Amino acid sequence: MTNEKMLIYVRIIFLGKFAMSDNIVLTAIMRHIPITIIILFFSVFLNAQILYECRSQNSDTVVYVFGTCHSVPVKAKIDTVFLTKLIHASDVIFSEIFVDDGDTSYKKISLSLNKKLRYKNNGLLRDSVTKDEYAQIMNYYKSQYGTSTKEFRWSTYYLPQVMHNQLKYSNKKFYSLDKLLYSIAKQTNNKIKNLDNEQLLSDAYAMLSSQYDIKWLLNMVNHRDTSQIGNDLIIQYYLRQDTAGIAGVLRASPLHSLHQKVLIENRNKHWFKVIDQHLERSNFIYCGLAHVISGESSLLNFFRTKQYSITEININIKTIH
Repeated sequence: MTNEKMLIYVRIIFLGKFAMSDNIVLTAIMRHIPITIIILFFSVFLNAQILYECRSQNSDTVVYVFGTCHSVPVKAKIDTVFLTKLIHASDVIFSEIFVDDGDTSYKKISLSLNKKLRYKNNGLLRDSVTKDEYAQIMNYYKSQYGTSTKEFRWSTYYLPQVMHNQLKYSNKKFYSLDKLLYSIAKQTNNKIKNLDNEQLLSDAYAMLSSQYDIKWLLNMVNHRDTSQIGNDLIIQYYLRQDTAGIAGVLRASPLHSLHQKVLIENRNKHWFKVIDQHLERSNFIYCGLAHVISGESSLLNFFRTKQYSITEININIKTIH
């Protein structure tokens, strides 16, 4: 079937009034068409933006919400001058990544969370795989991402998903937009607040560790797992500020319901309480874009229920070739 006919097929399914859930429809479509076609369809219905101004009815409170991509190619240059102005003008900066916000318990919690990302009893990857599998995994990262033997060995202290992210999104080719924004926030004397707490992050780590385990790692190395294609697409669509494309990738994932509940909804509901407690006249929130746009418990919906006006703000992203 041609792509043109497939697009017609997609539109008929979604626009027709069938008694089918989104997940059932997506599963059926995924068996027959490329994910890029699904994403093209979603782009018809969603706006494309990553920065929003949320303003209270009497304009006494303004919140700038910036949806990040946790790993951004070094060639992508985002208008940090504009973001810096917004951050410096804010009374409170809210952070998704767990940072030193001045709380005396930060170091203790940070150490506890770090342990949850590693093998128990100071174990290593080699303790969980055969020698041949270990060599196969190492060769995969060397050939795919130019990982050195030293880099690989250091990463094997961490569980598969963390190890993979460290090696694939290394500092050589990617940078953390969240950490960059935190470094800007630290230059001010303004209040910085963590959105998450230890329990929520522990639950998220446990869920990810169970889904992306040794079996997943071996399947990926043997090219039997395609979950990482979605992550690559998300980065591409983010650089185009295409929230429609990102929403399409998220909803097409077979783990969407689980991720939506544990990684987004549960955490966002706690975030709402933190935001309400610490909100001042001018505020800046930076967090993964999915938290901003995805589901009924998105940050944008939270501010809509508070009768805030929401305005999309353009921000420049340039890719240097």
